[in-house]
Amino acid sequence: MNSILIVDKPPNITSTKALDRVKRTLGARKAGHTGTLDPFATGVLTVCLNEATKLIPFLNENVKEYEAVLKLGQRTNTLDLTGEVTDTVSEVDVSISDINNVINKYVGDVEQEPPDFSAVKIEGRRLYNYARKKIKVNKPKRKIHIEKIEILDYYKPFVRFVVRCSKGTYIRSLADDIGEDLKVFAHLVELKRVKSGVFCINNSYSLDDIERGEYQMIAMSEAISDIKSLNINKDNTYKIKSGITLRKGDLNSSSITDISRDEVIKVLYDNNLICIAKSLVSQQDLVMMDDSEEIIKILRVFN
Repeated sequence: MNSILIVDKPPNITSTKALDRVKRTLGARKAGHTGTLDPFATGVLTVCLNEATKLIPFLNENVKEYEAVLKLGQRTNTLDLTGEVTDTVSEVDVSISDINNVINKYVGDVEQEPPDFSAVKIEGRRLYNYARKKIKVNKPKRKIHIEKIEILDYYKPFVRFVVRCSKGTYIRSLADDIGEDLKVFAHLVELKRVKSGVFCINNSYSLDDIERGEYQMIAMSEAISDIKSLNINKDNTYKIKSGITLRKGDLNSSSITDISRDEVIKVLYDNNLICIAKSLVSQQDLVMMDDSEEIIKILRVFN
């Protein structure tokens, strides 16, 4: 069970509780997820089991995609439907053209302030700890990238939209900023992560599916299909698992075709992931090297 499972997290449960439920159902020794969803949010939660937890730093999930619904006319202290209403307008006089004009300005690189109720740390404490005690703190803005934002539907006062963005983007903050620009306030009432890197909602399973045994795991080597491969033999597998790195004499030059120096690679034996490593050479370097020189630096070994 050293593999990855894509979970469709239900609403009204924390990501940690969803993870624990999967771990308990499958009887896994270890489990970890790659990115927290707010309790009210749903969608893709990438769960790594047993040895696959070592893979978390190497999974490419820098691009996320969300479908969301915001409600115009009200702001809440959490910027979503779970909070208390703090600001309101009596009438929402906003056209779809107005909304499009506003959202277009957010495409590209923008600076974003995290919500008061978030896990960002300021001076060693989470922002939500300050917010619960109504303590105001200076929140540093972070640079994010929004590749795409598009309205799917507008049924006043609700706007359904899709966002493709960089890791670390707060859709709650985006909704609040849109409401501010429209001068009518806004907060999120629905949020669903439909894609996280290469993992998408179409390949996810509900907690009920998993408890019924109706799911399919993703092999570790398949989960990092974007990383180039170095294929080795059985003897070299034993070396790596004993903590011994590989040298030029262990491989023929054709083994590292198209691999660049300092590139992170996956090392495979019989399609099984043996380790993640950094290449110390390119194919061109091999010509001038002695057989005793190291060719990879091992970053993580899998049992």
